[in-house]
Amino acid sequence: MVDLWVRDTWIAALITASAIFVVLPIQLILCFKAKKRFIKLLPTAVFAVATIVFYILMITAKDWSVLVYVILAVFSVVLLMFSGIAWGIWAIVRLVNKKWLEASGF
Repeated sequence: MVDLWVRDTWIAALITASAIFVVLPIQLILCFKAKKRFIKLLPTAVFAVATIVFYILMITAKDWSVLVYVILAVFSVVLLMFSGIAWGIWAIVRLVNKKWLEASGF
């Protein structure tokens, strides 16, 4: 991913910015506000399926379209990782709140 910073390619910045400013807040909102687990897992499942599909397309392609599939696969993996980070934040907050409630006697 470091070589994507060469010259005028800002694809790495685009991937990172979209992961931080779009996926992370949306996944956090879903984790904290949604009641059904299916709704909470929807972005994670979509990114996981997209990653698998782009990986399969990358392996089966025979021409220069492989490069596009590689970029899309990396993009979806980064989005999937930030979705996982949001799940981790949600789990930590939930654990801290649970311990805080137990310590306060509720």
